[in-house]
Amino acid sequence: MSVQLRRNSLLGVLLLLLCACTRPDGTAEFLRGDRKEYDFKLAVDDSDALYDIALVAKVDRLSGEKGMGLEIRWYSPDNQIYIEKVWLPLEGRDGKLQPYRDGMRFRKEGDWHIRIYPRNSEVKLAGMGVVMKSCDGTR
Repeated sequence: MSVQLRRNSLLGVLLLLLCACTRPDGTAEFLRGDRKEYDFKLAVDDSDALYDIALVAKVDRLSGEKGMGLEIRWYSPDNQIYIEKVWLPLEGRDGKLQPYRDGMRFRKEGDWHIRIYPRNSEVKLAGMGVVMKSCDGTR
């Protein structure tokens, strides 16, 4: 094997390692079980960046419901609380990623907490998850 080929192979491996070590552009977390509250931490490093946020609910027992109400509470790094009620469509037991907020901009950097409270006692959940991914703001 020639020296040039070895150098190119080594350079390729180093580039792959460098790409593997870069910070991911999002986060995903899933909590198992039927709970009264699901608490997720979202680390925001850039208050100028835009983020897409999606929710997923896996269902243990569906009971014919087409969706469920959720109370969502956002806790900011400076202890401000934002509350809203949303409707989450349920599509089968395995769940489907449902868009929640597209192009969301956080007003402050730091650790945000999102607490989700299911509001439908007819639906027994197997778990719930949140996916946050940075986006470039173009649609």
